[in-house]
Amino acid sequence: MDYSKQRLKVVEILQINRDVRCYRFAPADEGSRLEGFKAGQFINLFFEIDGSTASRPYSIASSPKEAEAGYYDLYIHGGGEFTAKWLFEHVAVGDVFEASKPIGDFCIDSASTGPIIGISGGMSVTPLRSMARAVADGSVQARLSLFCGWDRPEEVLFYEEFLQLSRDCDRINAVFAVADVPVEGMEHGYITRDIICNNADTRDAEYFLCGPKVMYDFLERELAPLNIPPEKYHIEVPGEVKQRPASGLRDKFFNLTLAIGEKVHRIKISSEETILVGMERAGIKPESRCRSGSCGYCRAILQDGTVVADPDRETRDTTEIVQGIIRTCCTFALSDLSLKIDIDGR
Repeated sequence: MDYSKQRLKVVEILQINRDVRCYRFAPADEGSRLEGFKAGQFINLFFEIDGSTASRPYSIASSPKEAEAGYYDLYIHGGGEFTAKWLFEHVAVGDVFEASKPIGDFCIDSASTGPIIGISGGMSVTPLRSMARAVADGSVQARLSLFCGWDRPEEVLFYEEFLQLSRDCDRINAVFAVADVPVEGMEHGYITRDIICNNADTRDAEYFLCGPKVMYDFLERELAPLNIPPEKYHIEVPGEVKQRPASGLRDKFFNLTLAIGEKVHRIKISSEETILVGMERAGIKPESRCRSGSCGYCRAILQDGTVVADPDRETRDTTEIVQGIIRTCCTFALSDLSLKIDIDGR
């Protein structure tokens, strides 16, 4: 794993609507260049907020060619978790952040030429914007059909932009749907199999889904008759764990003994938050990237104690389970714990 970081500076902030802003980041150090990426990947921003450390992943909404020109665009909803609210309240042009290099498997290869179907729900549309801009600027030669679902019309992003891209590039087609009320020029309701089949070539298509779990569950049933091969069906990682798994424990605090290399920390953590968040609230800087149980950057060895993992993010293989390795971003304490973090590259 690559634990190296890049320094980014906020060079522009655009208010897109009441709740969404676009933050443009450029290299913070003179002479440095942004790390390249594949359309659909994300970076992790690292924060220090009132004595706590934090990190959050954000999909890059600009294209790989725009990174070569010197910037990443991140679209952030300020009504979300506390880090997004903190960004809205405190971050200004000129501020500098540490960030990971771009990572993630939810991406299209520049060599791809076949049909691609991208389906999004709400703010999760941002990686599809990167893909659309990459197709439009010639970085990717694939044919891209976009299906963007929203709950309410005032939330819709990229409608005019995607329609303009589809007018300028015959390899892009965009369809929008609003569930709440009928809107002229958009489908009414959720993205369904019929909407997809009526607006895209589904033969041998590769699918990229980004949205909430309820959307994934619905589309898994809805698209089942298409018999999509698993290797052509990609789901973006589901994001931060929002709710502790049922365990019978509520509002409990436990002792955590944490060894990171030669240094030992002794802190209190809550049963209501992931072990990763508990470490961050104590001011410790554990490594993390996806915060969804997928990438493995936040791994730790459970030496003593009992934990429970979110079942929807349990991605450990047999070897990791036997070795006592846990993913702290999606795991909760059920007792006092002793953990060791000793990963090459720290």
